[in-house]
Amino acid sequence: MSLFAKLTTPNNKTIEQPLGLFINNEWVKTDTTIDSIDPATGKTIASVYAAGEKEVNLAVQAAVDAFEDESWSGLTGSQRGDYLYKIYEIIKRDVELIASLESWDNGKPYEEECLAGDIVEAYEVFKYYAGFADKIHGQYIGAEVLGKDKMCFTDPVPLGAVASIIPWNFPFMMMAWKLGPALATGNTVVLKSSEITPLSAIYFGKVILEAGLPKGVVNIVSGYGKDAGATLASHPDINKVAFTGSTATGQRIMEAAAKSNLKNVTLECGGKSPFIVFADSDLKKAVEWGYSGIFYNKGEVCTSTSRFYVEESIYDKFVEEFVKFTEENAKVAGPFEKGCTIGPLVSSLQYEKVKKYVEIGQKEGAKLLTGKFHDGPGYFASPFVFGDCTDDMTISREEIFGPVVAIAKFKTTAEVIKRANNTTYGLAAALFSNNITKAHKVASKLQAGMVFINSNGDSDIHVPFGGVKMSGIGRELGTYALELYTTHKAVHVNLGLDYEPAVHFLDFSLTMAIQNPNNWHWVDKNCIEWATQWCKKRLVGVSVGSEPTVSVTSLKKLEGDVEVCQRKGKIFSIFDLQVQLGFSSDNKEGTKGVLSIPELAYDTEIEDFQFDIAFDKPTGSSDEETVRALIRSKLVGELRTVLSEFSSDLLRENASDIQLDKSQVNSTFTAANQEKSLTKTVVKEKTVFNKSTSSEPKPATKVSSSSVPKYNTTSLDFSTSFNTSAEQLYLTLLVPERVAAWTRSPPLIEPKVGSEFQLFGGNIQGKILELEENKRIKMLWRLRDWKEGHYTELELKFNQGQSETQMAVSFKGVPIGDEELVRDNFENYYITSIKVTFGFGAVL
Repeated sequence: MSLFAKLTTPNNKTIEQPLGLFINNEWVKTDTTIDSIDPATGKTIASVYAAGEKEVNLAVQAAVDAFEDESWSGLTGSQRGDYLYKIYEIIKRDVELIASLESWDNGKPYEEECLAGDIVEAYEVFKYYAGFADKIHGQYIGAEVLGKDKMCFTDPVPLGAVASIIPWNFPFMMMAWKLGPALATGNTVVLKSSEITPLSAIYFGKVILEAGLPKGVVNIVSGYGKDAGATLASHPDINKVAFTGSTATGQRIMEAAAKSNLKNVTLECGGKSPFIVFADSDLKKAVEWGYSGIFYNKGEVCTSTSRFYVEESIYDKFVEEFVKFTEENAKVAGPFEKGCTIGPLVSSLQYEKVKKYVEIGQKEGAKLLTGKFHDGPGYFASPFVFGDCTDDMTISREEIFGPVVAIAKFKTTAEVIKRANNTTYGLAAALFSNNITKAHKVASKLQAGMVFINSNGDSDIHVPFGGVKMSGIGRELGTYALELYTTHKAVHVNLGLDYEPAVHFLDFSLTMAIQNPNNWHWVDKNCIEWATQWCKKRLVGVSVGSEPTVSVTSLKKLEGDVEVCQRKGKIFSIFDLQVQLGFSSDNKEGTKGVLSIPELAYDTEIEDFQFDIAFDKPTGSSDEETVRALIRSKLVGELRTVLSEFSSDLLRENASDIQLDKSQVNSTFTAANQEKSLTKTVVKEKTVFNKSTSSEPKPATKVSSSSVPKYNTTSLDFSTSFNTSAEQLYLTLLVPERVAAWTRSPPLIEPKVGSEFQLFGGNIQGKILELEENKRIKMLWRLRDWKEGHYTELELKFNQGQSETQMAVSFKGVPIGDEELVRDNFENYYITSIKVTFGFGAVL
């Protein structure tokens, strides 16, 4: 049998339907199959491959591997949210096709329930949790609670590989309910569909592939509960099972979960929900809501209010109106027929089960007021209404899961509350009354996870869904579901210990325009010696306890850039210097190393530009070689950043000052398996460049910065938070509104490959080389007054927010300052970039 079948639905939708298991983003065959039956005809729609223990183990391993390699959990919440939003868009686009498949497989009305209900809610669930993916945060508890020198934070972490077992009554929607929060919180999933309605869940594998989720994040298996379901529930590598189905199956899953690895469980099980109608109700509305509460989806709903309690004084009138309304509005037909409100029961097994309960109801003395079974083909039944029921009747006590309602009368409020609660279930309850005070009091005493006042069967993705007693454990939907897919790790920190002195190293990769009076060639030995002396003179590290060591480890000219440029009548060469600054410090708080970089923004009137590197109780080893070994062996990642600390906060004192590039990076590296975040560097003595249109620069203005803040142990903090992605770092310019207008309509750049353009008053000229759909543009560019043909690469990415337009820029070559600098003062300044790598010592 093939892995795909071309199917045509009864409403003429053509589907390339997968038939295999979906494991590790691949379609898999097995030795056994399951037939999917059309409940409207009793004929086979398609046969799908069924999973046994072997295939379930493969799916679990794929989910475990995907979680452990952090291809999903290692993404940022925003990145996971982007994937979930793609899923939302794909389902919304294909809503008619998926709704057709669901109606065909399940028998529920296509237009009224699938197209307008189930599939819409499914894609809205993914959209909802896409928005929550980056809003899952921990809590900080400080010294004011824990005491001096103590702090703690909680870290919400995903559970790992989890299992989702969905029912046959709402296959696609229940799948979304479970996958949405599980994926948003960083878990990986093995989903088992019902063997009765497997088609839409398997089809979802195609959605996963199109959305581009990493391998193993979502795995989908069809199979029987005794094989696939039981294996998942007892699997030691599954850390949670989320199940929707019968109470009996839920009990077996909970037992298996406890015996295997005490895994987390969410159970949404059966119900026998009451519907209470008081004499002061709006009778017409009570009839309408009572009808939808039991007969929606053919009564195959866990929250169905299948037992009615009507106050004695209006009992006869209510029953008469309810039977009349049912007979007038229940149109039993094939799910694709126009006006269908009651489709066929899902299977022959369910058809026979409902038939059995109807026979028992009549045998036990309940009065059958309306309802009948239809001859085949298909499993059709008109709604059954029983009157004069008592609480000891089987149809009043057991969940039927079909279009059958038992109506009884009551006299007092206290009596009906007691009778409504006299059940092992506690999923939902509904009541009708125009006395809102009475309604609230009754609602507070009903033992149910959900209570509907003057409505019935309400459900919303923002609101928790679940029951009490034997109707289940835990909640789905809303923010509550997110809690059930995470565990909160508490991290305690003692800030009161003394530490040994440490050796610290600061590695720089500097792109500099350096005065080269002899015009040495960059490969010349004299040039390297000269650059070393230049660094020793210019890169001054001041620390407590020892003098710094400065060395130039390599020197090369930047490829693709001009080798020599003229600035103010002097010759400057553009070099890439690899420099290391090393120094030690003791354990005094506030120990600082001051790095002076005079050529950061070259101007003959500016002597230097400084920023502080402060260590609060630094840790490490005084043995330099040990520290070097630690850095080599423990440092998993490097922070490489374009650092332009002379940023927008230079402007706060003087509105006429020029705002330079604002670059920001947020990155993390790991030492000794402990995550240590880079935290803060502040500008000690900020040099503000005065705007000038003349050829001669004005004197620089000095602006004092705020005091040096406190720092965490062996951490560095940058005064601006950087934005970066896993592989591409963008230098961010906050473009003034008058300049940002070019990114909107009408654009100054024609968005097609080969378009030439000018930016910032003509100071940047270029041509588009590549253009991607995500608004990323790769182009050649050159500055005004540069020699013709001296181009370098520039990559722009636009992000237009509600209040400002950001232009992210990645340079290969020498970057420029902001629009004002280039337009008004290009002749006076030469802006360079700094790439910085931080290494530091740690206690062995």
